[in-house]
Amino acid sequence: MYDMFMDNNNEKWLNQLKKGMLELSVLLILKKGDSYGYEIVKTMNQLEAFTISQAAIYPVLKRLLTAQYITSYWVEVENNPARKYYKITEEGISLLTQRMVDYESLYTAIQFLDKEL
Repeated sequence: MYDMFMDNNNEKWLNQLKKGMLELSVLLILKKGDSYGYEIVKTMNQLEAFTISQAAIYPVLKRLLTAQYITSYWVEVENNPARKYYKITEEGISLLTQRMVDYESLYTAIQFLDKEL
């Protein structure tokens, strides 16, 4: 029997999980090289499991900027408005390293629960 509540609840859970992974994903993208907001969104949207809107990325970028995990600079683009590029800082690299350790630890724990219990 189709349970609309469960379907809606699963969608909410999945959205919360994605929100929790946004910061990590942005830092991973910026570790590969400087990028601007729309380009970050395009990169993430190439992954079927991670479709996001442009509006969703800018609060994350602002939080990372405020915390000094990333910096920004403007690049003039011929016949287009200037683009604001983002660059990961040393503090951002340190945060990313720690977050990856945390992520791997959680993933390992979930794998253990799935296989061993």
